[in-house]
Amino acid sequence: MLVLDGDERPTAEIALEHQYFDSLRDPDDLPEPVPYDDSHDNATLSLDEWKRKWPTQKGFFFPLFWFHCFRKRFRKGLYKLLSVLQTHVKIL
Repeated sequence: MLVLDGDERPTAEIALEHQYFDSLRDPDDLPEPVPYDDSHDNATLSLDEWKRKWPTQKGFFFPLFWFHCFRKRFRKGLYKLLSVLQTHVKIL
């Protein structure tokens, strides 16, 4: 089942039909699906009401996406700051 060549590798559907997964295939053991709640789709709120419902930002917020984009620059700045601190500040 573990093949490095993508052309020879089985698809997920074929892999799930393997005998290894036979013990996991119990149709009576499946959970009942929860009905989809679409009440928010039919809401007729004004723009101001939607804005009030939107969560507000509390405290410092730095999205992971931006950290990922600027992590090299962030690291360089952090290392530079640490080197300056090490040369000018004596820590006991």
